[in-house]
Amino acid sequence: ALDALTKAAAIRPSIELRDEAIAAMALTDVRIVKEANTELSKNGGVVFNDAGDMYCFFDYSATTTGRIVVYRFSDNQPVLSVAGPLKGSDPRFSHDGRFLACASTSGCGIWDIERGLLVRQISTGAAYLGQALAFSPDDRELAVGEEDGSVSIHTMSSDGHRVLPSVNTPVQLIRYHPKDNV
Repeated sequence: ALDALTKAAAIRPSIELRDEAIAAMALTDVRIVKEANTELSKNGGVVFNDAGDMYCFFDYSATTTGRIVVYRFSDNQPVLSVAGPLKGSDPRFSHDGRFLACASTSGCGIWDIERGLLVRQISTGAAYLGQALAFSPDDRELAVGEEDGSVSIHTMSSDGHRVLPSVNTPVQLIRYHPKDNV
């Protein structure tokens, strides 16, 4: 393997080829166990729930506004398909897999996956299209990062929310600490 790396280095491979070669050597025990829907590559990113038994993506092939589609991984059957935004953040599953949240320029929607219902619409003046959504570890709150650098924490059981101080730069990624802190 060392000789192969030395020869590969001498031919100056592209960064992508180099990364694939390194991954192939480092991940020799990785194998495909099950493949998901093959049409996903046209639609951008795929998001899995914590249990790994559902996945979600934006489907722009059916309409001009797009759809948010959740599939059951065991049989690739859709369990939720709702009208989605033209552009939005990657959807986020709640930790228990009951809810799905997605932000767009008009705010953030939260759907009950099993019932197929929009259970909460969060309208913010500056919803941001980054990866700035996170459910709390107990799934009772949703943190939404804003373009102005603030983070709003919305409770799932009511319309209540609180806003954390701004960091003065758009929030692109947000996560909760395991002890329930943003």
